[in-house]
Amino acid sequence: MMKEKFPLFRKKVFDYINTEVIPNNDNLEYCISHTLPEDFDKDVEYIFKVKSTFSDENLRDLQAYIEKKLLEYCRNEESIWRYYFSSIMIILSKY
Repeated sequence: MMKEKFPLFRKKVFDYINTEVIPNNDNLEYCISHTLPEDFDKDVEYIFKVKSTFSDENLRDLQAYIEKKLLEYCRNEESIWRYYFSSIMIILSKY
C-alpha cells in the first residue's frame, strides 16, 4: 500500500512546477507526479515530459535546472520542506 508522507507538500510543489518551472522553460511540456510504494527510498516522483526535439546531451543540464528551482522553492518554505526535497525523485522523459 502506498502511503504518502507529505500530500500537501506534493500538491504545492506540483503547483509550483506547473506555474513557474514549466512555463519558464521551452523544453518542458508537462509534469505528472506519483506516490511511490513504501519500499522505495523516495516518497514521490515527478516525471517531466521533455520535448522530443531536445538533445540527449543536455538532459543532465535540464535536470540540474529543475532540481535547482525546486530546491530554491523548498528552501523558501518551512524547514520541513528541506526533508521533502530529499524525498522526491525527478525523472525526465522524451517518450
